[in-house]
Order: sequence, then C-alpha cells, then structure tokens
Amino acid sequence: MLYLFSLGNTKSTILKQNILSVLNGSTLELSADMKCKNVIQGGKSYNRARLLLMQYEREGNGLSLPHQVASLPRTKKWKRYNDYFHVVPETEKIQVIAQLSQCTGSLWIKDIHLYPVTKTVVYTYFRIIILAIWGLYLIFLLGPCFFMAKIILSYV
Repeated sequence: MLYLFSLGNTKSTILKQNILSVLNGSTLELSADMKCKNVIQGGKSYNRARLLLMQYEREGNGLSLPHQVASLPRTKKWKRYNDYFHVVPETEKIQVIAQLSQCTGSLWIKDIHLYPVTKTVVYTYFRIIILAIWGLYLIFLLGPCFFMAKIILSYV
C-alpha cells in the first residue's frame, strides 16, 4: 500500500515509477484502488490527489496526451479507478505517478496494476456494428427534418 500526506499546498508530494520496455502503439490499462481524506484543492482545478500515467518524448518533455486515471478532492472512500492509454510513437519514457498536487490531505493507493491490452477481432466487429447502428439511427432521426426543410424551402 502507498500512503502520501501533505500539510502544505505550495509544493507537491510525488511518487514516480519508471516503466521500462513499453511497445509504442500499444494500449495500457492502469488501475488502482484509491481513497483520500481531507484533500483541500489548491489554486488550480488539477491541484488534487491524483494517479497519472505520463508519456515523455526523447527530450524529456511531457506529451500533451490524456494521462489522468483519477483526480480526487475532499474525502473519498475506497474505490477502484482505471483508464486506458494509447502509447504514441513519440514516447521514449513512461512514468506512473501518484501525487498530492499542491494540495493538503492524505492519499492511499493499493493494488496498482499496469497491463498491456489488445483489441480483439470481436471488439473490432462489434464496434463497427454499433457505429453503423448509430449512423442509421441518426439518419432515421434527422431524415424527416431535412425532408421538411426541403419542402419549406420549395415554397419560399
């Protein structure tokens, strides 16, 4: 179990773990059980108790990609949080980061898992079918509007 605590909101309390040998183009799932107590948010909306997966380029700059698994304010009971991240070709380094970002309070994290995941053939076909159904639904829903607009414009 990981425990982070901060009394001051001018600095961040951070724990980082470098992840070695991640294949570019892969998809990763990061999950953990988290709880926090008395987290008082700092000046910015992201100044909370957070779990992140950061991707860095060759020069060490963070890539502008989604990276947040959870951002917890105030007091929260134990809950499982997870998110999926696509590793882009520019990625040279990946870090899992637990932090109290310029806020006060306590953060507990346990049962952290980082797994590579793959899209199965079934998922791919199911996704195509769902997108086609949504497209047909939108045509069915909006089709009469276009038909009525054509009739109205013909009278003008």
